[in-house]
Amino acid sequence: MTHMVLEWVKVGVDDLPDMEDSFLYALVRNRQLLYIGMSYHTDIAVEVKQNMASFSIAARNLDVYLGYCERVNAARITRPLIHDIEALLILDNQPRYNTHHIDKYTGRAGLKATNKGCPYIKKTSTSDWQED
Repeated sequence: MTHMVLEWVKVGVDDLPDMEDSFLYALVRNRQLLYIGMSYHTDIAVEVKQNMASFSIAARNLDVYLGYCERVNAARITRPLIHDIEALLILDNQPRYNTHHIDKYTGRAGLKATNKGCPYIKKTSTSDWQED
């Protein structure tokens, strides 16, 4: 089983870091989870703002949560891993604007994500199938 602990930090849209790294992010307004996305070695501010524009999500009263993989060697954080975590979180939390990964999870078997710091994402998400 792959177990990832995600530490979520709340930031404002205007306070997004201008940096490239591996992040998951969640867009929340009025205590409603609107969107879960990922950024892998791309500018997180650009990625978030592009998705806001794609779904016509205004910045007013919008909270952005950035999710970091906690206590993991950076070499272990790969694009497929971040993608699988994103897919698992979308399936389990059903954000309003996500259109992919809402019906089934097709990522790695035995993935578990424990979420700390974002009250709008379930505490634990686990894929329900194991490899033989």
